[in-house]
Amino acid sequence: MRIRFYSLHKVTKTSLLLTKNVNANNMSPQDVWAEFVKQNDKFKKQLEQSLEEKEKSISARLSEVEKKEKQLKEQEKQMKQIEERAMLREQEIEEHVKVWTRLLEDLEERARVLDELSGRINKTNAKVVKLNIGGTIFQTTYDTLTKYPDSYFAVRFNGNFTSELDESGAHFIDRKPGRFDIILDHLRGEDDEVQTAIKSLTPNDRATLIRDVGFYGIYSLMEQLTVIFDSVYTRDYDNNGILYWLGTQRGTAPYTNPHNSGKVIVSSSSNGAGCDYSHVVCNNSNGTFYTNNASNSFVVIDFRPSNIEITPTYYTISDGRCGYSIRSWVLQGSQDGIWWDTIKEHFDDMSIIYGSKHTQSWNIECTKPYSMFRLYSTGPNHMGNHFFAVSGFEIYGTVNE
Repeated sequence: MRIRFYSLHKVTKTSLLLTKNVNANNMSPQDVWAEFVKQNDKFKKQLEQSLEEKEKSISARLSEVEKKEKQLKEQEKQMKQIEERAMLREQEIEEHVKVWTRLLEDLEERARVLDELSGRINKTNAKVVKLNIGGTIFQTTYDTLTKYPDSYFAVRFNGNFTSELDESGAHFIDRKPGRFDIILDHLRGEDDEVQTAIKSLTPNDRATLIRDVGFYGIYSLMEQLTVIFDSVYTRDYDNNGILYWLGTQRGTAPYTNPHNSGKVIVSSSSNGAGCDYSHVVCNNSNGTFYTNNASNSFVVIDFRPSNIEITPTYYTISDGRCGYSIRSWVLQGSQDGIWWDTIKEHFDDMSIIYGSKHTQSWNIECTKPYSMFRLYSTGPNHMGNHFFAVSGFEIYGTVNE
């Protein structure tokens, strides 16, 4: 209806215009009709084009709507799939929770059983144990015997092999008892009694005890047994040093120079003016020893002839009043004379002053034992040359055989 109205309106409007043109131009009715038909065809063509464009627009919109509907349906399908997967995942999680809950309950039950067994074992370990060592009976507890996990007793009583019992039920060990009482006191933690007993041992008894301690694997006691001297510094040349101790045959005889008696061996990179090596360890500040005028000079004191190792805590040296006060050097330690560890460093050390102070002692922080010590020059002396003057050397610390 709207289209028809539009056409009628256009035709009416065209008729009016044509009427005006007829009146104005004196056109004949045939011309007017022809013009009318022409204009009407033109309007009809425009109307058809307009309709065609509107149809295309509507068709495009319908296509877009269909596309949107298709996308919505696809999204709806995807959402449904996601919901289904979520439900499946939720079910899987619930199953996992059930499984883990059962596992946790099982672990808790096992832990309870282990705690119960541990309690039983602890009660068992607290029991008294009788040992028959070569016919001598000793009595202690499992806890005491198994104090050190790597010891003979810890291995024997952990169930790895059957322990032999005598007729009384004591655990038999086919070994001489010796001084097993000292080993047992050490396991009990009675250190004062152990130290007193060790000091009273004869050399033969000490050697036997060392063998027994090695057999039983009580290495903490081995360390105490092999300490044969503990030297403590009080002042320069106080006769408490290890070299003085060696010079007195380990405190049993009058003093003789340990180099001359062969207890230690002194050597050097060079020997200035044929100095006496015994002056390096002469137990006073009156000896004189110095090397040639050469950089990197050194002096070595070798304790291996006495078969001892020293964990040093202090040392003393002197310039021997020879006129060359050393300033820069290091104290080194070694077990073989090939590999050397630096124990203490001195750089431009003014402790020894020519003409007024000829000796000096220094503390040492060291936890490793050495059987050789070396004083190694790292710079010129107070005169600016490289004569390396070292005499009156003494060292303090713990001595192990």
